Amino acid sequence: MKNFILHHRVRLMLISGMLCCCFELSAGNDDIPPGARASGMGGASVIMPGVWANFGNQANLALLTRTSIGIHHEFRFGLRELSATSIAFAKPAANGTFGLCYSVFGYSGFRQSKAGLSYALRLFKGIAAGVQLDYLGIFSPDNSRANACTFELGILADLNKEFKLAVHIFNPANIHYNGKNGEAIPPEIKMGLGYKPIESLTIIIQTDEKLGGSPVFRAGIEFGLGRILLLRTGISSNPWENSFGLGIKLKNVKIDISVRRHPILGFSPACSIGYEFP
Repeated sequence: MKNFILHHRVRLMLISGMLCCCFELSAGNDDIPPGARASGMGGASVIMPGVWANFGNQANLALLTRTSIGIHHEFRFGLRELSATSIAFAKPAANGTFGLCYSVFGYSGFRQSKAGLSYALRLFKGIAAGVQLDYLGIFSPDNSRANACTFELGILADLNKEFKLAVHIFNPANIHYNGKNGEAIPPEIKMGLGYKPIESLTIIIQTDEKLGGSPVFRAGIEFGLGRILLLRTGISSNPWENSFGLGIKLKNVKIDISVRRHPILGFSPACSIGYEFP
C-alpha cells in the first residue's frame, strides 16, 4: 500500500513538472483551439467554418445553415494527464446563429476549463461578425481555484470569390483571474487570410500575438480527393511544429484526425467527430 501511494505521488510530481515544461517550451504555440481540422493545418483556425468556430472565430458560425454538434479529444504529447476534451454546438436561427461550447484540459490535480455562449450574424453581404461570453476556470495542485468571466469577438470578410480575411480578439478588456490582482489572462489577437483558388484546395496563413508575447505564424493547406477524403498539412512557429491530418465526410457525419509534432515533447494526436442535423 505504501509503495502504491509513493508511486502515485511520484507520478503526480512528474506530471506537474511536465505541465510546467509543456507551458514553458511551447509558450507561444500552445493555444490551438479544439478541432482536428485546424490542428492538422498548423492551428490556423481563424477562417475555419463549422461548429468549431465556437473556439476559433465566432464570426464563422454565421455561415452555418444547419444545426451542428461536435466532440473533440486531443492526447497532448501522448499523455492522458495532458489530454483535452471539448464539445461544441451551433444552431442557425432567423436572425443569426447561436453557439455553445465547453472544453477541459488536464487531470484531477490540475485542470483548466472554458465554457462559452456565442452569437454570430451576417452584417451585410460579405461581412459576418460574432461575439462570445466566456467563463474560465483553473484548479491547481495546491487545491486553489481561480475563475474569470470575459469575452471574445471576431469578424470575417469576403475580399472576393477567392480570398477571405478574418480577425479575432480574445479578452480585449484584459480581465484577470479572481479580479485585477489575480493571474493575468493575456489578451490575444489573431489575423488570417484564406485563399481558395479551386473548390478542392484551401490555403490559410495566420498570425497570433498575445500581449507581452512573441508572434506565432501559422500556415496550412487542405486538398480534397473527391467528395469524401480531405488531406491536410501545416506548420506553426515559436517553436516550429509541423502537423498532418485528414478528413472524412460521410453524409451528415464529419470525422477529422490530426497529429502535431513538437520538436522536443513529441506527438499530439487528436480526433474530432461532427454531426449536422438534416
